[in-house]
Amino acid sequence: MPRNLARSARVSPYRLFYVIGGLLTALLACTAYWGARWHGVWAYLAAINVTTLLLYGFDKRQASTGGLRVPEKVLHTHAFVGGTPGAFCGQRLFRHKTIKGSFQRLFWGIFGLQLLLIAAWIYLSRH
Repeated sequence: MPRNLARSARVSPYRLFYVIGGLLTALLACTAYWGARWHGVWAYLAAINVTTLLLYGFDKRQASTGGLRVPEKVLHTHAFVGGTPGAFCGQRLFRHKTIKGSFQRLFWGIFGLQLLLIAAWIYLSRH
């Protein structure tokens, strides 16, 4: 197989881990919603946080063994869409991504933005 064809046939790690994360989140959320009869919001939040935690654990393992890594952008995206507690727990539990300054700055920026959005939502819902 020509080298360029082989390279183009590879799946982007971004696409791969977005698809895996999305499917796992959907599976867990549907299981919690229909199986355990959880409210949709709680089912989603539990699912995205479990998925984010698992992605951190997988990435730590891959970092140790030299395998295919989960891109930082994917980890941040999962935190941004509701997985911040799972990301925080994954960082602490697996001792992963805790020292890299640029990663931590963006992570805490996402957390701060989420706090502002929640505060604004609470404020606007009461007035």
